[in-house]
Amino acid sequence: MKYYIFLFSVLFTGILAWGQNTTISEFDLYGCWVLENDDNGKIPERHIYKHCNGVEQDNTVHLSDFSLLAFKMSEFKVMSDDPMNCFGLMYDLIEGSWSFDNKSGIIKIYYPEDYQAAFFERFKEAHPEVEIPVPMLFKKFRIIQLDQNRLELQLLKRG
Repeated sequence: MKYYIFLFSVLFTGILAWGQNTTISEFDLYGCWVLENDDNGKIPERHIYKHCNGVEQDNTVHLSDFSLLAFKMSEFKVMSDDPMNCFGLMYDLIEGSWSFDNKSGIIKIYYPEDYQAAFFERFKEAHPEVEIPVPMLFKKFRIIQLDQNRLELQLLKRG
């Protein structure tokens, strides 16, 4: 009798473990993410992002935070192109878009379609052979691991 109870409990536990969904969904990525410095205050070799809520601002990489929001909206900071920004101390919050491919685990964050439109229009006139994608890619990551409030990413080339 003990044998059957043991066998049933092992099978039941196996079925529960097998039925758990281990894939990462788009909803798991929602929120604000920021890159933490390592113990020496340098940018770490492995890009480990944490939720913005539980991280001390002094222990983060400057301008590394981004937010992945519902309806494929994103927010991130870029250096302001304001003429008064002669020292590079002013930053604009940009509202862009993002995509996630759950098969490959790749996250792409895009600038808005009209981002610096006047500049790129002049650039196209001067260099018609260069193709500029619209919207332009801001960052591209591959998810390595997602734990509680911890996202380990591999930074990929934009091309």
